Amino acid sequence: MKGISSVLCAVDIAEPGRAAFAQALALARSHDAKLLIVHGVPLGRSFNSGAGERETYLRDLNARARAAGVDARVSVQSGEAAEIILLHARARHSGLIVVSAQHGKVNDRAFGSVAEDVLRGAECPTLIVPAAGDVAPLRGFDNALCALDLFADAESVVERVLALIERPEHRLTLLHVVRNTASGPAFSRPQMLGKEFERELGKDALRRLQELIPAGRQGAVLARVAMGQVAPEIVRAARSSHADLVIVAARPRTRLGRRMFGVTRQLLRRAECPILAVPARATAAREQDVSRRAA
Repeated sequence: MKGISSVLCAVDIAEPGRAAFAQALALARSHDAKLLIVHGVPLGRSFNSGAGERETYLRDLNARARAAGVDARVSVQSGEAAEIILLHARARHSGLIVVSAQHGKVNDRAFGSVAEDVLRGAECPTLIVPAAGDVAPLRGFDNALCALDLFADAESVVERVLALIERPEHRLTLLHVVRNTASGPAFSRPQMLGKEFERELGKDALRRLQELIPAGRQGAVLARVAMGQVAPEIVRAARSSHADLVIVAARPRTRLGRRMFGVTRQLLRRAECPILAVPARATAAREQDVSRRAA
């Protein structure tokens, strides 16, 4: 990824936090970016509680960053984890946020809820690192799968994704999943049911994906359509193409964005590689404006 001068990494004192840190450190080092290590002390817990362990942990991370030649800074603050992360990201003009999918899970709070809140509110891309499994640290944008829902802002999302590619030879697959009749709610009109209609949807989706590929990028950017349930098909496609990164559009939780956001939540549970959520604000802003005028 290019154009990143500052990486913010949210960590907790647990193994998932170390996984996120390893990704953030590798990216900061390869892009000569500054690294901001942020740790949030949950509300309701004394700031001095576990201070010794916290200080040792954060000192170790800071030392690892400096040993790797990365300019690092540590910040500790009390409050809601997602709010702290977003506050520091905006204040420091971070180009990338790195967070574990399980960061901040306490008292049976929903899996990945902090990561969801961050990617929904961030103004820069958010890299969500799987909480389990061995994932090699990313140093670039080598082989990525970008899942698109083909809303009106799909072109702007692809533009943002392509801007993250360092070299033309890096591989990017654009994927759209057509929900089949057996994997979701039935269509409202009976005549729209059936395999023939699904095939037509698939053909149309493939055509639209191919139109999103800029001239001169056809060799490095591929278009692919799958049928089935969205999240499982994305995971399956990432596995079959050996993708080291899955990219999704991140939208605020508006009426228009609910469906894809639900898919993103499922991906946080299922993904075997990091997920990069790229902000897609245009459609949400238009929808909010339309809703205000309609009211």
